[in-house]
Amino acid sequence: MRVISPPIMEATIVYSSKSGKPSHSAVAAASLAVLFSASLLTIALFAKSFKEAQSYTGYVMLAAIFPALISILPGIDLNAGLALVPIINVSLVARELFTGSFPWGLMGLVFASTTVYASIALWLAMKMFQREDVLFRA
Repeated sequence: MRVISPPIMEATIVYSSKSGKPSHSAVAAASLAVLFSASLLTIALFAKSFKEAQSYTGYVMLAAIFPALISILPGIDLNAGLALVPIINVSLVARELFTGSFPWGLMGLVFASTTVYASIALWLAMKMFQREDVLFRA
């Protein structure tokens, strides 16, 4: 797929997707979205007010940016060790997919590990909702 954008100050931006399947990165990011939503919900349940919950989750979001930035450093490639690190793995898979590389074994490991982490986060959120002090907060 090749898309040419309109000229911007006499320059043309050309986007060429070698992979042709950007939906693969959406599948990889889906389990990461479940992981984040369950984690943020679990952390926000400790707060007594909306403002307090926002302050708790804000720091979590900031902390998530730094591992994602590791994937753009030169010399960092997807391997079996980094496929188990929650945020870095999905960033590296997205980079691999958009460069046209399809390491299916490592992609399966990334999806499996992120799904396990998301399941643990969902289990913790479920356990938090079973506590009476969370349900009947005064």
